[in-house]
Amino acid sequence: MRVLQISFPENAVEELQKFLKSVKSVRVFRRAQAVLEVVKGKPMRAVSREYNFSYHALWTWVHRFKENGIEGLQDRPRTGRPKKVTAEVERVVVELIENDPLEYNSIYSQWTCSELLRVVEEKTGVRISRETLRTILKKTDIASIVQQRS
Repeated sequence: MRVLQISFPENAVEELQKFLKSVKSVRVFRRAQAVLEVVKGKPMRAVSREYNFSYHALWTWVHRFKENGIEGLQDRPRTGRPKKVTAEVERVVVELIENDPLEYNSIYSQWTCSELLRVVEEKTGVRISRETLRTILKKTDIASIVQQRS
């Protein structure tokens, strides 16, 4: 097997070892481990078999690391439909819960799901489902917000 003929910066091994101690994503961790083995001089074919990566994928990550350093190992943005529920929508829901529904021309003195959905759509222009609203309320721990208000 041929050894990869790429020159890396002198501190590449230390940089990868330090990165491995702080990375949270398992995918990126495994990527960095494999690239570290290659940087240390292990043949790419052996590393790709050991880590169960395709040779081409490992080759790509090694070259990205050479060109961009640690940033080259991170996941790139993926295509697809953007999220409807942004931090802004979540913030609006929490803000509404903390306020009286009558301030928003509601006919109810307590928030109902349908009223909350209506006002969220008015304020953000985003229509969300009841299930999405439930997920937001669960995520923001709405019980603690209601208790603080009382």
